[in-house]
Amino acid sequence: MRALLLSDSQKPALQLVNAPDPIPEPGEVLVRISHLGLCATDMGFIEWAPNFIAQYETPLPHAIGHEMSGRVIKIGRGVDDALLGARVAVNPHLHCKVCVNCLQGLENMCLDRPILGCHIWGGAAELVRIRAENVYVLPASVELSLGALVEPICVALHAISRLETREDEEICIIGAGTIGTLCALILKAQGRESFLLGVAGDEKRIEFARRSAIRSGISYDGRPTSVIEAAGAESAVRRAITQVRDGGNIVLLGLPHHEIQLDFAMVTFKSLTMTGSRGYTPATWKAAIELLEVSPGTFDGVVGAVFQLEDWNSALEQVQSRAHLKVQLAH
Repeated sequence: MRALLLSDSQKPALQLVNAPDPIPEPGEVLVRISHLGLCATDMGFIEWAPNFIAQYETPLPHAIGHEMSGRVIKIGRGVDDALLGARVAVNPHLHCKVCVNCLQGLENMCLDRPILGCHIWGGAAELVRIRAENVYVLPASVELSLGALVEPICVALHAISRLETREDEEICIIGAGTIGTLCALILKAQGRESFLLGVAGDEKRIEFARRSAIRSGISYDGRPTSVIEAAGAESAVRRAITQVRDGGNIVLLGLPHHEIQLDFAMVTFKSLTMTGSRGYTPATWKAAIELLEVSPGTFDGVVGAVFQLEDWNSALEQVQSRAHLKVQLAH
């Protein structure tokens, strides 16, 4: 198989190479990857950002990529034959099922949770070996490109579930990137109002949000009950603390590439609730698949560009240009 590998930690570089095909073990399937979404986490690895190195301890060489879809081409012993040939989205989180967090239903906080594309090889390889329970069969109406969007949809769904807001109360989403926009699209599908707040340079993303009937802009003077911080920047967290009304709540979803400093006195003075949102659980994946089946048009236009694997350099340039909400590689 071909694999786009990150190597040389002193000066990280990507190379498209030939690698041995993985073989599924009992209880596993082999997925031929069709589409792979690129995101800020992938860029963190490529840039070898300190927070990512410390968090994941990624061995090199490494195949990035955790937003993926494809077809099951082989199954291991004990796997249902019905999965062979199925079109699937892949949950990259391999929770252990036995730690104290997993036993409490907090699989997203598993104490022993390797992640495809972070700890072990991900979807930048043409073939991925994964536990059968980690693949979710896509509805017939859902294209494989949209299937690779299920993972970030789950991130957004989980963050929304962490809100402490009644359906009629105002929500501000800070960060007009992919995850922030997905939050706004999901809230709209749920019949809830939100304001998507971007910054200078986000004009194309704001335009997309407005075409999708989402209130959005690069300025906002409201006092929302809840804020979803989806930018992962110190300025965005400070804005969330300042913007939210007294007694409100903030869901921290963005992942900073570097350590940030905040004045938490205002959090105390305003009696705010700040809640972290990390990943998702298997229940989130089922909810995301159900959403796609009921309302597949919710996410039309989110994927703005698709490049072949050999054109990976052009794909990365498009990610860095912020010209599209989501850029994908197709195998």
